[in-house]
Amino acid sequence: YNRFAMQHQGVWPWGRGNHYLFDLNRDWILLNQPETRGKVATINAWHPQMVVDAHEMGSEATYLFSPPREPINYNVSPNTKKWADVFAADQARAFDTRGWTYYVGEWHEQWYPGYASAWPSFFGVISILYEQAGVDGRFVRQPDDYLLTYHQAVNQQFTSSLANLRTLADNRESILRDYVRERAEIVERGRKSGLAFLFVPDRDELKMQRFIERLMLQGIQVQRAGRAFTVAATDIYGERHRSRRFPAGTYVVSTAQVKGALAKAVLEFDPKLKVDFLREERRELEKREETRMYEVSTWSLPLAYDIDAYWTTSRFDAALEPVTEVPLASGRLYNPDATVGFVIDMVGEKTYRMLGRLFQKKVIVHAAEKPFTIEGHSYAAGALFVRKRGNREDVVEILRELAAEVGLDVRGVNTGASAEGSWLGAPTFRVLTRPKVALITGEGVSFTEFGALWFAVDKELEYPHSLINLSSLPYTPLDQFNVLVLPGSWGPMAQRLGKGAKKRLLDWVEDGGTLVCIGSAAVWAADTATGFSQVRLVRQALDKLDSYRRAVERERAAEAPEVDTMALWHPDKLPPEEEAETSETPAVKLDKDTDEWNRRFFPRGVILRADLDTEDWLTFGMRSSVPVMLYSSYAFLAKPPVKTVARFADQTELRLSGLLWPEARKRWANTAYVTRERRGRGQIILFAANPNQRAYFYGTRKLFVNAVLYGPGMGAGLEGPYAGSDD
Repeated sequence: YNRFAMQHQGVWPWGRGNHYLFDLNRDWILLNQPETRGKVATINAWHPQMVVDAHEMGSEATYLFSPPREPINYNVSPNTKKWADVFAADQARAFDTRGWTYYVGEWHEQWYPGYASAWPSFFGVISILYEQAGVDGRFVRQPDDYLLTYHQAVNQQFTSSLANLRTLADNRESILRDYVRERAEIVERGRKSGLAFLFVPDRDELKMQRFIERLMLQGIQVQRAGRAFTVAATDIYGERHRSRRFPAGTYVVSTAQVKGALAKAVLEFDPKLKVDFLREERRELEKREETRMYEVSTWSLPLAYDIDAYWTTSRFDAALEPVTEVPLASGRLYNPDATVGFVIDMVGEKTYRMLGRLFQKKVIVHAAEKPFTIEGHSYAAGALFVRKRGNREDVVEILRELAAEVGLDVRGVNTGASAEGSWLGAPTFRVLTRPKVALITGEGVSFTEFGALWFAVDKELEYPHSLINLSSLPYTPLDQFNVLVLPGSWGPMAQRLGKGAKKRLLDWVEDGGTLVCIGSAAVWAADTATGFSQVRLVRQALDKLDSYRRAVERERAAEAPEVDTMALWHPDKLPPEEEAETSETPAVKLDKDTDEWNRRFFPRGVILRADLDTEDWLTFGMRSSVPVMLYSSYAFLAKPPVKTVARFADQTELRLSGLLWPEARKRWANTAYVTRERRGRGQIILFAANPNQRAYFYGTRKLFVNAVLYGPGMGAGLEGPYAGSDD
């Protein structure tokens, strides 16, 4: 009877997700999973006027159906809003005749467009959600002592479906007319606004292909510029360009199309909630420490993919052509008879694929810590160098096959003397260690966070790995691995791990392992009660904030240091020193009560800007900053000897998209997003939040992939020029 009994709860991961444990109800605008792609393709081919998303919820509830409450995405079709009340009234009458209780709205809002019940509503379809109290068995006793049976649960879903179909049939002519009119009006609204999104071709062409294909799979029409053009546009960081030159090949999405409202919903950089809802949300936070937001407050695909993206309402002539496919460049081996070795550029996803396959074939690979130019070609930091001497005898054939398979050029070189940058024999070309990867999984681990990381390693990188149950960590022989990925948990990680597992992990790291902690696992590592990392949580270091503030000031000053030549060469000519002035930045003073108050306004699914140390190997293939999705009440502090690889921007540049209250803006500004620190011969890498959120945040995902593939050679092992050598 009891709803907490195992037959109602199941075992981890409870059957909610698919093979990779994705919550498929969030995948409708992301289309990372085949199940969602099939549903979307069916809707696009069928052109239904009504779509019903039938769900179950907690067993303590009754029954919920549409319409939703605010916030409702302002790109939702007016047609859906118009008919929602009509369908709800008929469904309510069907329930009333049977004496069943029900409700609408309450927690059900429709701000995020990626639900099954939301996605069709952007192109004229009446979209309805059912949420039936779950039984998960023959019957369950609810909190009010009512015995809910499986028969009643099925009957309520069946009755709802028949009621909706009856409403649809009774109003078929009006619904069809409204459907056709609404789709025409979407096109007209897009034409009048002139709104279009522009995407500059990315160096990482595989990432760009995935981005464009995700749009096309939704039925969004994409065009490509046949020639270069100039137009006024605004970029993803909010900077307005009066006259921006775009190259031929730029992708263009106009909102003057049937899927124009959908395109605007998924592509706009910074959707803003209405002030009435903001007042309501603020009241809930202040009065009850609760939120009215059910989902993330933002989701922008261009920011997530870290695309060089813009929007414009100005006219331009670019000889646009429709895009039907996004082909990838082929690759080949140049100069196979090279005497010194072979160089492969760092371009992102293709380089990762190449490196993973080279590891699997046990080819010895070096990585460039800095950019360099050799024999007329320039290469980015993170480029790969395969020496001919000392490598496999069949290395040339392996490179020839992989160049064609991956679609990435491999260039043989006959000299080790670079025209710019380090020469190929320099210590800045680090020999990499083949990663032996394990991901921690099982009871206690967040299955959605684990699933996204597992998907990246298994499906996208296709790299060999092991899955280790969290409960078996204390007695698993860890010496078989040199990379461990510890995702976040539900509930305190310290309770999940225990003291024995902590000591084993610490010994393993000190012996040369690379430990990657994500989200709440990073909280565990930084907790003073754990003492695992030198990184600290803001809430536990309120009396040391000035020290961390000064470290940030020095870190940023080091990027562009000022040199006083008079003080350096002619100190005798300087005026007498005056009493040292205080820092322009006032001392940071924060008591525990104030910090607790500020935490209730924490970022709930907000995209923030993180500035990167582009000279660090964790940022290979990346620009100087990256959009980060954050949903956490924990902020991290770091200073030397910890290296802060990615740090949230200052207050004026921190928020890129979504709802970020002033208290959160102040608290999270300049805190750490990614850190790494040496521990013995190994290293600890902390991510404040999941870098592969729902498997579509390709910007921050690169930090994670770099940690896994480059980490054992670049950041762990012996010090000096032979650091990271295998075995």
